[in-house]
Amino acid sequence: MFAKERTLEHREYHRVAFSQGIRFECNQHNKSGGCLAYNISEGGIQISLAEFVPLNTPVRLRVKLNPMSQICEQMGRVVWSKRIPYSEKYSVGLEFSQITPRLKQEIQSYIKSH
Repeated sequence: MFAKERTLEHREYHRVAFSQGIRFECNQHNKSGGCLAYNISEGGIQISLAEFVPLNTPVRLRVKLNPMSQICEQMGRVVWSKRIPYSEKYSVGLEFSQITPRLKQEIQSYIKSH
């Protein structure tokens, strides 16, 4: 009998579910629009995109963490991408580039409340 392999998480930041619509712009590949986020941390965000975007592509995001907060604009870069099974969409991991103090504070508050 074989032992199940266990995958260890080596994330620097704790992620929490964040199922919200956000705006993105990828000027390098002339792509922009709305997308759905899956989770968020102080280090990045996981989103769903309708098209493939290559690794290390810079992406500008507009995120609103709750109805009472303002929209935060944040740059990130694609660190991983995989096709969602039985779908034409891609699940994409973005790492924030020099997170703004306001967004960092809002993410910390969001994580504490969830």
